[in-house]
Amino acid sequence: MIAADNGMSDSKRYRCHLVLLAVMIAALSGVIAQRSAGPKILSLSLSAKSANSRSAWDGSIDISLAIESGYHINSNSTTSEFLIPTSVKFKLNPLVEFGPLEYPKGVTKKLGFSEEKVSIYKGKVTITAPFKAAPRASSGQEVTIQGVFAYQACTDQACLPPRAEDFEILVTLPKR
Repeated sequence: MIAADNGMSDSKRYRCHLVLLAVMIAALSGVIAQRSAGPKILSLSLSAKSANSRSAWDGSIDISLAIESGYHINSNSTTSEFLIPTSVKFKLNPLVEFGPLEYPKGVTKKLGFSEEKVSIYKGKVTITAPFKAAPRASSGQEVTIQGVFAYQACTDQACLPPRAEDFEILVTLPKR
Protein backbone atom coordinates (compact mmCIF):
# COMPACT_ATOMS: atom_id res chain seq x y z
CA MET A 1 0.00 0.00 0.00
CA ILE A 2 1.33 3.40 -0.92
CA ALA A 3 0.39 6.26 1.39
CA ALA A 4 0.18 9.79 0.08
CA ASP A 5 2.28 12.28 1.99
CA ASN A 6 0.04 15.25 2.64
CA GLY A 7 2.48 16.87 5.00
CA MET A 8 0.67 15.60 8.07
CA SER A 9 2.80 13.94 10.74
CA ASP A 10 1.92 10.48 12.01
CA SER A 11 0.91 11.88 15.40
CA LYS A 12 -1.47 14.44 13.80
CA ARG A 13 -2.96 11.74 11.58
CA TYR A 14 -3.42 9.52 14.64
CA ARG A 15 -5.18 12.34 16.55
CA CYS A 16 -7.46 13.02 13.55
CA HIS A 17 -8.41 9.35 13.45
CA LEU A 18 -9.16 9.39 17.19
CA VAL A 19 -11.37 12.48 16.82
CA LEU A 20 -13.20 10.90 13.87
CA LEU A 21 -13.67 7.67 15.83
CA ALA A 22 -15.02 9.59 18.85
CA VAL A 23 -17.53 11.45 16.65
CA MET A 24 -18.69 8.17 15.08
CA ILE A 25 -19.10 6.51 18.50
CA ALA A 26 -21.11 9.49 19.81
CA ALA A 27 -23.39 9.42 16.77
CA LEU A 28 -23.90 5.66 17.07
CA SER A 29 -24.65 5.95 20.80
CA GLY A 30 -27.49 8.39 20.03
CA VAL A 31 -29.02 5.96 17.53
CA ILE A 32 -28.79 3.07 20.02
CA ALA A 33 -30.36 5.18 22.79
CA GLN A 34 -33.27 6.13 20.51
CA ARG A 35 -33.84 2.50 19.55
CA SER A 36 -33.80 1.22 23.12
CA ALA A 37 -36.38 3.83 24.17
CA GLY A 38 -38.72 2.47 21.49
CA PRO A 39 -42.15 3.77 20.54
CA LYS A 40 -44.68 4.82 23.15
CA ILE A 41 -46.99 1.83 23.33
CA LEU A 42 -49.09 2.48 26.39
CA SER A 43 -49.75 4.92 29.18
CA LEU A 44 -50.34 3.77 32.71
CA SER A 45 -52.36 5.63 35.36
CA LEU A 46 -53.10 4.70 38.96
CA SER A 47 -55.99 5.51 41.24
CA ALA A 48 -56.98 4.32 44.70
CA LYS A 49 -60.47 4.04 46.05
CA SER A 50 -62.07 3.01 49.33
CA ALA A 51 -64.20 -0.11 49.50
CA ASN A 52 -67.74 -0.15 50.79
CA SER A 53 -68.31 -1.24 54.38
CA ARG A 54 -69.41 -4.77 53.38
CA SER A 55 -66.16 -5.58 51.59
CA ALA A 56 -63.44 -7.74 53.11
CA TRP A 57 -60.96 -5.24 51.67
CA ASP A 58 -60.28 -1.64 52.74
CA GLY A 59 -59.87 -0.43 49.18
CA SER A 60 -58.37 -1.11 45.79
CA ILE A 61 -55.83 0.27 43.38
CA ASP A 62 -56.85 0.52 39.75
CA ILE A 63 -54.00 0.22 37.24
CA SER A 64 -55.50 1.67 34.07
CA LEU A 65 -53.80 1.12 30.71
CA ALA A 66 -54.35 2.96 27.46
CA ILE A 67 -52.73 0.92 24.68
CA GLU A 68 -51.86 2.78 21.49
CA SER A 69 -53.71 1.91 18.29
CA GLY A 70 -51.85 -0.68 16.21
CA TYR A 71 -50.46 -2.41 19.31
CA HIS A 72 -51.73 -4.89 21.84
CA ILE A 73 -50.17 -6.49 24.91
CA ASN A 74 -50.40 -10.11 25.92
CA SER A 75 -53.03 -10.79 28.55
CA ASN A 76 -52.08 -12.17 31.97
CA SER A 77 -52.94 -15.69 30.76
CA THR A 78 -51.01 -16.29 27.57
CA THR A 79 -51.76 -19.22 25.31
CA SER A 80 -48.11 -19.93 24.47
CA GLU A 81 -45.04 -20.46 26.61
CA PHE A 82 -43.13 -18.13 24.27
CA LEU A 83 -45.33 -15.09 25.01
CA ILE A 84 -44.69 -12.97 28.10
CA PRO A 85 -47.88 -12.44 30.16
CA THR A 86 -48.89 -9.07 31.57
CA SER A 87 -48.20 -8.97 35.30
CA VAL A 88 -48.33 -6.66 38.27
CA LYS A 89 -46.11 -7.30 41.27
CA PHE A 90 -46.17 -5.19 44.41
CA LYS A 91 -43.05 -4.53 46.46
CA LEU A 92 -43.26 -5.79 50.02
CA ASN A 93 -44.87 -3.26 52.34
CA PRO A 94 -45.46 -4.34 55.95
CA LEU A 95 -48.40 -1.91 56.28
CA VAL A 96 -50.54 -3.29 53.43
CA GLU A 97 -51.83 -6.73 52.44
CA PHE A 98 -53.02 -7.42 48.89
CA GLY A 99 -55.76 -9.72 47.69
CA PRO A 100 -55.75 -11.59 44.39
CA LEU A 101 -55.30 -9.29 41.41
CA GLU A 102 -58.34 -8.89 39.18
CA TYR A 103 -57.15 -8.97 35.57
CA PRO A 104 -59.65 -8.34 32.77
CA LYS A 105 -60.51 -11.19 30.44
CA GLY A 106 -58.34 -11.04 27.33
CA VAL A 107 -59.63 -10.98 23.78
CA THR A 108 -58.68 -14.12 21.84
CA LYS A 109 -57.42 -13.33 18.35
CA LYS A 110 -55.47 -14.98 15.50
CA LEU A 111 -52.41 -12.90 14.64
CA GLY A 112 -49.95 -13.03 11.75
CA PHE A 113 -47.01 -14.25 13.84
CA SER A 114 -48.77 -17.17 15.53
CA GLU A 115 -50.27 -20.44 14.36
CA GLU A 116 -52.77 -20.38 17.22
CA LYS A 117 -55.05 -17.72 18.70
CA VAL A 118 -53.53 -15.58 21.44
CA SER A 119 -55.11 -13.80 24.41
CA ILE A 120 -54.50 -10.05 24.28
CA TYR A 121 -55.49 -6.67 25.69
CA LYS A 122 -56.23 -3.76 23.32
CA GLY A 123 -57.38 -0.21 23.85
CA LYS A 124 -58.25 0.59 27.47
CA VAL A 125 -58.08 -2.01 30.24
CA THR A 126 -57.94 -1.88 34.04
CA ILE A 127 -56.27 -4.26 36.47
CA THR A 128 -57.59 -4.02 40.04
CA ALA A 129 -55.64 -4.83 43.19
CA PRO A 130 -57.72 -5.08 46.40
CA PHE A 131 -55.86 -4.22 49.60
CA LYS A 132 -56.33 -3.89 53.34
CA ALA A 133 -54.32 -2.33 56.12
CA ALA A 134 -52.06 -4.74 57.94
CA PRO A 135 -52.70 -5.08 61.71
CA ARG A 136 -49.60 -2.98 62.50
CA ALA A 137 -50.74 -0.02 60.34
CA SER A 138 -52.12 3.09 62.02
CA SER A 139 -55.64 4.28 61.35
CA GLY A 140 -55.69 6.93 58.60
CA GLN A 141 -51.98 6.48 57.87
CA GLU A 142 -50.61 7.49 54.44
CA VAL A 143 -48.66 4.70 52.77
CA THR A 144 -46.63 4.68 49.56
CA ILE A 145 -47.28 1.52 47.58
CA GLN A 146 -44.73 0.56 44.95
CA GLY A 147 -44.84 -2.08 42.25
CA VAL A 148 -43.75 -3.20 38.82
CA PHE A 149 -45.96 -3.52 35.76
CA ALA A 150 -44.48 -5.96 33.20
CA TYR A 151 -45.76 -6.60 29.69
CA GLN A 152 -44.88 -7.60 26.15
CA ALA A 153 -46.30 -5.45 23.37
CA CYS A 154 -46.90 -6.68 19.85
CA THR A 155 -48.32 -5.64 16.53
CA ASP A 156 -50.33 -8.10 14.47
CA GLN A 157 -47.04 -9.21 12.84
CA ALA A 158 -44.36 -9.30 15.56
CA CYS A 159 -43.68 -8.85 19.25
CA LEU A 160 -41.32 -6.34 20.83
CA PRO A 161 -38.96 -7.19 23.71
CA PRO A 162 -40.64 -7.37 27.13
CA ARG A 163 -40.76 -4.19 29.21
CA ALA A 164 -41.22 -3.40 32.89
CA GLU A 165 -42.30 -0.09 34.43
CA ASP A 166 -42.00 0.83 38.10
CA PHE A 167 -44.93 2.65 39.67
CA GLU A 168 -45.95 4.06 43.01
CA ILE A 169 -49.08 5.53 44.53
CA LEU A 170 -49.82 7.17 47.86
CA VAL A 171 -52.90 5.79 49.62
CA THR A 172 -54.54 6.77 52.88
CA LEU A 173 -55.55 3.77 54.95
CA PRO A 174 -59.09 3.90 56.33
CA LYS A 175 -59.82 5.07 59.85
CA ARG A 176 -60.79 2.24 62.15
